[in-house]
Amino acid sequence: MRTLRRAVIPIALYLGVVSVVAQSVKLDFEKGDLGKAPAGFSFALTGQGKPGVWVIKKDDQAHGNVLVQSDADPTDYRFPVAVYSDFTAKDVDLSVQFKAMSGRGDQGAGLVWRYRDQNNYYITRCNALEDNCTIYHVVNGRRVAFLNQKVKVASNVWHTLKVEATADHFVVTFDDRKVLDAKDGTFKDAGKVGLWTKADSVIAFDDFSIAPVSFQSATGRATLALVGTIDLPGVEGRIDHLAVDTAAQRLYVAALGNNTVEVLDLKSGSHVKSLPGFREPQGIAMVPDAMLVAVANGRGDGVQFINASDYRVTRTVRLGEDSDNVRYDVEARRLFVGFGGGALAAISPADGKVLGEARLGGHPESFQLERSGSRVFVNVPAAGQIAVIDRAAMKVIATWPVVGAKSNFPMALDEANHRVFVGCRQPAKVLVYDTTTGKESGSFDIVGDTDDLFYDAARKRLYVTGGEGYLDVFQEQDANRFARTAHVATAAGARTSLFVPEQSRLYLAVPNRGSQKAEVRIYEAR
Repeated sequence: MRTLRRAVIPIALYLGVVSVVAQSVKLDFEKGDLGKAPAGFSFALTGQGKPGVWVIKKDDQAHGNVLVQSDADPTDYRFPVAVYSDFTAKDVDLSVQFKAMSGRGDQGAGLVWRYRDQNNYYITRCNALEDNCTIYHVVNGRRVAFLNQKVKVASNVWHTLKVEATADHFVVTFDDRKVLDAKDGTFKDAGKVGLWTKADSVIAFDDFSIAPVSFQSATGRATLALVGTIDLPGVEGRIDHLAVDTAAQRLYVAALGNNTVEVLDLKSGSHVKSLPGFREPQGIAMVPDAMLVAVANGRGDGVQFINASDYRVTRTVRLGEDSDNVRYDVEARRLFVGFGGGALAAISPADGKVLGEARLGGHPESFQLERSGSRVFVNVPAAGQIAVIDRAAMKVIATWPVVGAKSNFPMALDEANHRVFVGCRQPAKVLVYDTTTGKESGSFDIVGDTDDLFYDAARKRLYVTGGEGYLDVFQEQDANRFARTAHVATAAGARTSLFVPEQSRLYLAVPNRGSQKAEVRIYEAR
């Protein structure tokens, strides 16, 4: 994309009674004049040596116009800074693409936030000669590192560096991999943001994205707060979907890579039991009137029903390979299961009978049941469509093409306002569909690698979780227009979750990866 975009996102920064409106900005330098400095920036120097020379140049790798710090003065303690003048915030989400073009002593490129002046700010940088990424604070001109990580940073290759700064917590990702997670309380107030280099580094920058991060509602309260975690001891591999028994305060977690279902006690915040005997459990749903838990297996055994009292398997319904998402219709007392190369089955939990099957154009992912009617809306990513099924007749009655993005996996239904929210991965977007016309009515960017999203009707919000390592919160502004009001750093691979409206809580499944332990994080919506 080769345009400069400014999207206004309301965000209250509470400084006494002053309310400031910040803006989300993406700068790609396409409209700037070649050989000149870009508009909207001021330039500073920390340390010694010559000032930086920041000019717009043509890139030779199909990036179009880029911003280059082109002066190669080798003075060691020399840090040229390009400060974006039109943005001030405390909590901010920054992203930039950079390429280390040359430098004998250094090839360092960085992002700056909470910039007060040329001698006081935070900076994270990656260095192609040292193969590392580091976070520093610069206080009175003295640069002090407080976290460093070895990372392969190739020269003359485009990379993406991101930082999310929220209060005293900073999360840095390099090429979509979280590399640094640190806390520091040196600078507590809002400041400007910018780009940074060191010594003789000649660096090209492109697609500089700046977005405010807010955890505040219009009343000044946090919109989403982490209120607890529950460990999943011994759980390895990918974690899929979750289900809740609100009466018994039990949470069930389909630990796909572990071939278990984990049972958690929400009252005490503890792990109760690990249930073995499953084969890649994926979908899971509570059948409250029968006190059963339905578990769909990705391999072999179709759907297994667990007694919610003693956790024993009471019945198995064989459907075929890749039994996946599961939903229960309380009024009809039917369980719906997506499975195989393209089918949705209706099952009676009472006796395990398959009451009907609707054939689809590909494997079904998330689907939602209409409560005031008989329709089921089904994501079918392989076919690039949303299938609409009459669940009374178990027949497809319509298909809606998905053209705004691909890989449509999660889905949420807002039945009162006649719309479905469809989460896509390529690119990472939510597409909004009108359920009366079957037409797309809106779209917006979201966290990458999403596998669950939920509409909070009481607060008019959308929660989106993604394996990229973030939880997005979107607040509805008006019809089909949403603004992101929080971009919460979570953990790599944490893409499945469950929002329980009765509790105003969202449960996030975090897999075990390296030093990151398997757990469920509990967030409260406020």
